Amino acid sequence: MAVLQNIREKCGVLVIVIVGVALLAFLLGDLLSSGRLGRSNDQIVGEIEGEEVDYNKFNEAYNKYRNHAVFFNQGKSLPTQYEMRLNDVAWNELIDDQIFAKYYEEIGIDVTEEELNELMYDPDQLDRLSPVIKSDLPSIARLYGLNDWPRDSVTNRYVTSDLEKVFENLGFTDYYKDVVKRERLSSKYYNMISMGLYTPKAIAKMEYEDMASNVDFVYAYGNYASIKDDEISINDNDLRNYYNKYKSRYVVDKEERLLKYVTFDIVPSANDTAIAKNTIEGYRNELKSYNEDEISFAKIKSDTRDDMRGNYKDGYYLTENEALKIGFDSVFFTSEAGTISDIFESNGYLVFGKIVDVATRPDTVNISSITFKVANDTLPLEVSKSMADSIADILMTTNADSATFASYVEKYSVLPGEKEKGGLYGDFTEGLIEQYNEAFFSNYDSTYQVIENNGTVQLFRINSYTTPERKVKLAIVDKEIRYSDETNEAVYDKAADFHSKCGDGFEKIVSEQKLVIKDSYSLTAMSPSAFKGMSESREVVRWAFEEGRSEGDIADDIYRIDDKYVVVQLSRINGNGYKPIDEVKAEIESGVKRQKKAEKMIKEMKGMSMEAIAEKYGTACDTARNINYFSYIPGRNEPNVIATAFGSKENVMSAPIEGESGVYVIKVIGRKAAPGKDNYDEEKLKMMGEYMQFGGGQMREAIIKNLKIEDNRVKFF
Repeated sequence: MAVLQNIREKCGVLVIVIVGVALLAFLLGDLLSSGRLGRSNDQIVGEIEGEEVDYNKFNEAYNKYRNHAVFFNQGKSLPTQYEMRLNDVAWNELIDDQIFAKYYEEIGIDVTEEELNELMYDPDQLDRLSPVIKSDLPSIARLYGLNDWPRDSVTNRYVTSDLEKVFENLGFTDYYKDVVKRERLSSKYYNMISMGLYTPKAIAKMEYEDMASNVDFVYAYGNYASIKDDEISINDNDLRNYYNKYKSRYVVDKEERLLKYVTFDIVPSANDTAIAKNTIEGYRNELKSYNEDEISFAKIKSDTRDDMRGNYKDGYYLTENEALKIGFDSVFFTSEAGTISDIFESNGYLVFGKIVDVATRPDTVNISSITFKVANDTLPLEVSKSMADSIADILMTTNADSATFASYVEKYSVLPGEKEKGGLYGDFTEGLIEQYNEAFFSNYDSTYQVIENNGTVQLFRINSYTTPERKVKLAIVDKEIRYSDETNEAVYDKAADFHSKCGDGFEKIVSEQKLVIKDSYSLTAMSPSAFKGMSESREVVRWAFEEGRSEGDIADDIYRIDDKYVVVQLSRINGNGYKPIDEVKAEIESGVKRQKKAEKMIKEMKGMSMEAIAEKYGTACDTARNINYFSYIPGRNEPNVIATAFGSKENVMSAPIEGESGVYVIKVIGRKAAPGKDNYDEEKLKMMGEYMQFGGGQMREAIIKNLKIEDNRVKFF
């Protein structure tokens, strides 16, 4: 309970600070990230079954979820993709209020205050916490410096006695009441629907027989890959026939828009590189004669932030492989202390290093430990340290083995997990924890070490270590090669020149200027980003979905995304229905070629034996055993082959079968029918469980798909 008391004491100040930062970020982000400043006065976000959705009503729902997310992100801005997900959550909430709430009321589904209290606080510790609360507790714990919310040591359930006060102090009591109630109402409704999906005996019997019946067969096949694509000729009629046959694969549920775009990369010029090199050469000359804290000097002069210098391992000793990975060569690694490397380029940075120290150290030590009581008013640090020193002397003097060490762990350790393992921590790599680095790796041949860290005293035993090897401590300086304003302006001028000529034909100017056209994702109105491999770009998506936009339109703006200028054309608008054939042409061509290969192979296989087929296509005659309707042929999913096997007579070779990976011939050599039985309750329950798991969600999707919904959120977000 000490942890919980600590939470109570910290709660007030902590929450005031976090709430202040979060609300400031929330207010600024709400205006800036949503892009609403200076936008249209139209206040209608959409319509749900003929009822208009006012912007303020939608924004209230959206901000409820966004405020919660920003708070737990400690005031930091949210990625656009996450913002859009919250946007969808709010939109679905309005659909629930408009459509599903009336269903709940009609059939008498509700959540009582008593039930809501159990779901939020679980006062009787019956493990009834809502999944909404359970999913948030680790995040709440981290606000108080904990890895997870406290759990009961016996049941492993979350300790809930402080939750009501915590939610109140966080300012989220009303939020959780609303969200938990909504989740509970929907789960009751979906469970009720799922439980109503009855499984007849005949269906359960068929499920049982499909699983319990099996067949053995030998097979040979020819792989489609054995025929090269350029050996197959196809025409437009082939493509059209395939498209019409499999048209259902290309359904568009939501309006989609596709873009073509050209990028102009902003990269440093030769002059920019020369300026960076001149600067870092100056740092190199300074460091030659600098003999104080060289690593601090390197960190101050470098462009890479401290929290991003993990690869450099500032202050730690590096192996040769680690130094080579950064970019230093073996000659430099084997040099004496004080040597400075040449300057080299790596991932857009100029880099050099100075050898601060050379040592022979193991890379890994294997350790065991005893953790003593944390120092407090009644147990001074000196007492714990004296006890640890005394035990270390005893163990060292008696040359104690691991079993003896484990007995001391059992007697003195305050950590249950440490006792269970006899104190064994395992392998510890240099650099893992800074406070222990020198103790373990400078004194690796000293079997016992007593270390005090933040009021905790630990006695470590070094059980073994890897072979000591040469290592170096480096002061590493880097300088980013940045493009100048002049370079940026030159690239923009090039993009602007292209943009100004696009009225004469986008693709024509691309060809004339020897540029490359790229295609966007298939965009929906709420896609967070438009471009592959680039940062989020909602402003481009909003442009593409503006009212009155037509195919062939070119954006008035030249977009700056990452270190690129982007010129965009709207290339296609797909309404609800089917994607046009030319958009899915590549996929269709692949399917048609596979079909043509199958036809060719089926024709070739007629009259051939299994052995001849296997020899012709470089495969082998194999046997598949104990195959049921849901089995895979080893390594391949071939439902057509398995279905044919169950419908074939024994010891009769089948006609060629068009499969997923090739064309097969089979011969059934044995089968076993499912043992007969009268009761299929087990199968019924299994299928009912599947209905309960998926039925509710699928039902909701089916209802929404048939609603009259007009979604205009893209105008605001």
